[in-house]
Amino acid sequence: MTLQRRLLLSIALAAPLVWFGFAGIAWWRAHHEIDEFYDTGMVRFARQVVALLPEEIATAAPMPRPGEPGGAAELDSMSVAVWDGGRRLLSDAEGAALPWREGVEGFVDTTLDGRRWRLFYLRDPNRPSRVVAVGQDARERDELAEGLIAAQLLPWLASLPLLIVALGFAVRRALWPLRRLTRDVEHRDAADLKPIGSAGVPDDLAPLLSAINQLLARLDQALRQERRFTADAAHELRTPIAALRAQWDAACLAEDPGQRRVAQNGLGAGIDRLGHLVSQMLALARADSGPAAAEAPIDWRAVVERVIGDTLPAIDTRDAQVEVVWPPGGVAPMPLSGDETLVASMLRNLVDNAVRYGPLHGRVTLRMAPDRIEFKDEGPGLDPAQRATIGERFRRPAGAPSTGSGLGVSIAMRVAALHGLTMRFDEGTPGLRVTVSRAAS
Repeated sequence: MTLQRRLLLSIALAAPLVWFGFAGIAWWRAHHEIDEFYDTGMVRFARQVVALLPEEIATAAPMPRPGEPGGAAELDSMSVAVWDGGRRLLSDAEGAALPWREGVEGFVDTTLDGRRWRLFYLRDPNRPSRVVAVGQDARERDELAEGLIAAQLLPWLASLPLLIVALGFAVRRALWPLRRLTRDVEHRDAADLKPIGSAGVPDDLAPLLSAINQLLARLDQALRQERRFTADAAHELRTPIAALRAQWDAACLAEDPGQRRVAQNGLGAGIDRLGHLVSQMLALARADSGPAAAEAPIDWRAVVERVIGDTLPAIDTRDAQVEVVWPPGGVAPMPLSGDETLVASMLRNLVDNAVRYGPLHGRVTLRMAPDRIEFKDEGPGLDPAQRATIGERFRRPAGAPSTGSGLGVSIAMRVAALHGLTMRFDEGTPGLRVTVSRAAS
């Protein structure tokens, strides 16, 4: 169900309920005012009768009914009777049916001949045995209340459908900016990620529009990064593939076994480089997609053992030594929760870089401290200009080994960011020192 239909249905249901609720309140209030008006009149009438009664009343017969006064008067809805010690002294024609009630004073509601009556008994203060009763048919009060309510509410009841139609038109008009925004988004080209204009947008839709524009900006940035990654990857893959083709041609054309062996060795090295580049690109794509697995505490000892095993071929090739220093006294290394596979990829790339960029027979130190992780090698280090561009994808420092892909540091920095970590590169005198620690909150 659309938002417009939901609003219209809510209005169509709520308007009559509110209308009838206020009609009930108006009925109760009108009845209260009418009762107050008529009760006051009955009290005054009874007091006037008491004040005008003579000292002695000889007759006990009902007073004769006067002639019809004309107009809209209803004389049978009001009556009066006077008793003295329980003996009726006088009454009008309707008052003859009023009951005598010993010791009763004030208002009494009763039923006479199947009709509801409201009675008021007043004792004469000068002659306590004499009591005056004034009665009124309750239907007169109901008729007056119904007439007042009908006169006020019938026009409102007749206009209720028009009110609902007007409210529906107002809702449709108010939702027009939302429909226009929807239409603009629907007709946008998939490549059009420019922000949506806010001209004419109500303040209520401004947060939604801002969120949409922020999402478009993030999508645009992600697409730009993807295009740049694809272009860089295509460029990087072109060189090793061309080299492989050249080595293959050389191996096929070589007649001398020694030349053929050299070409085959070059072909194998090219395949190794291409495989390393593809694996790095896959690792970077996985890091860019964010941790997919549920976060769990990292077992650093298992991760480090896995990393050393994965980098052992590079360590043997460079004849390097990798020393792992754990916190003393059984203190746990830096606690961290996350994707253990991604964290292992971060450490593996840092260790692999330290081994590749360090000297032959060099030493790499991996220090697992309680609040950080440090890597230190004995390589040439990085000058300030190189440190400023470190982490850019497919960028390798001058003099870097040809087997590198320029993605290792990018992968490590991306994984660190996903786990709330920062990475700092400092001079190690000699070599380079990399510190991984928690980001400042």
